Amino acid sequence: MTQDSTEVDRLKAELAETKEELRKVRFMLDLVPFYVAYVDGDWTYRLQNTRAHDWFDSPELLAGNPLVEVIGEEVFDELYDGIEHALQGIEVGYDRRIRFGNQKSHVKANYVPDIVDGVVVGMGAVIENMTARRRNEERVRQAAVVFDAARDAIIIFDSKHRIIRVNAAFTELTGYDSSEASGERASDFAVPLRGHSLERVWTSMVRDGYWAGELYFRHKDGSVRHVWVTINCVADDDAFIHNYVAVLTSMDTDTTLSFQAHHDGLTGLPNRLLLQARLEHTLERAQRHKQPAALLYLDLDVFKPINDTCGHAEGDAVLIEVGRRLSKAVRAQDTAARLGGDEFVILLDDYAKEQDVDAVAWRIQDALNAPIEIEGRRHQVGVSIGIALFPEHSQEAVGLMANADAALYAAKAAGKGCSVRFGAPRPLVRTEPA
Repeated sequence: MTQDSTEVDRLKAELAETKEELRKVRFMLDLVPFYVAYVDGDWTYRLQNTRAHDWFDSPELLAGNPLVEVIGEEVFDELYDGIEHALQGIEVGYDRRIRFGNQKSHVKANYVPDIVDGVVVGMGAVIENMTARRRNEERVRQAAVVFDAARDAIIIFDSKHRIIRVNAAFTELTGYDSSEASGERASDFAVPLRGHSLERVWTSMVRDGYWAGELYFRHKDGSVRHVWVTINCVADDDAFIHNYVAVLTSMDTDTTLSFQAHHDGLTGLPNRLLLQARLEHTLERAQRHKQPAALLYLDLDVFKPINDTCGHAEGDAVLIEVGRRLSKAVRAQDTAARLGGDEFVILLDDYAKEQDVDAVAWRIQDALNAPIEIEGRRHQVGVSIGIALFPEHSQEAVGLMANADAALYAAKAAGKGCSVRFGAPRPLVRTEPA
């Protein structure tokens, strides 16, 4: 009896030790910042760490259920091939968007087969939700596009006032590219006006978090540029300054003001004023050389809901992308202009035949029917187009604009998403493959 009692005590001690080891394993598993789960060889969901709460409402109730019931048929079908490979002994990894519940998430996952004595008995899954990271990466990418496309020179300094990055406009203003400017101090380029020291600029920055004023900047060729400088500090929640951002606007000539007066401030496309000038010049030349010309009046079909639901910043990002796509859809000699809001105009300068105008319209339709993705959200804007031809529909700029606008109205009335020539009874019909 004593021997049996001793054996029972030993087994109890071993069981307690095993439970403690399992508790420690579970504790360590819950520290992992990713969703970790185990699926056995017959596709039964067995266990998970506490990160499962990020994906399921009541994960503690899921163990022991078939995997298809746990994740749903739609997700199961999407992940089936990867899980099957893992249960055949092949490690699988992917980085993509999948649907969980009512939303799509960008996930990075690894399926690792659990092999015992050469037999696959299950698999472990490690899944990281990358949605927020991908959204942040997209925001960084958009910020980089804006930074590089900005017409004003921009300098980013570190906390010790050394340059860490400049944009293309800085290179145009000073002649120094990013590799030459990086690591240098502002004093290597800037010259204060009226004897004011740069130290006073930085003192004001630290005190007020902002400074604006006039400076001279040295050009690589030895000349100087008169600029208006605005500097802001970038601080964290504890008021520790990490960076300074300076924006330089040239004051030397009227070049900057002229550009701003003739171009749309958001997209950089020619504005109504410049379009009018180019249109009159194009028609004069077309009349003189007996060449054709065409005006395409564009209006986005679905834009207001983007502003209303996603905000004007996202709407602006959509308009910038629309401007970029329109510029790519036409030749260098043509003009893509923004009149304001979601209205754009394309001016085609000389073409071989009327079908060339139709081809441009189809090219624009295809470009703007393609989804525009902003911060993980996909927008379908679509476009309606009104077409007026010179000299058939008018020989004057005002008349051509008015008739293109009337054709646009007809395109909208025809159900949107189509192109209509002025005076035509119905929209264009595509005669070439998309």
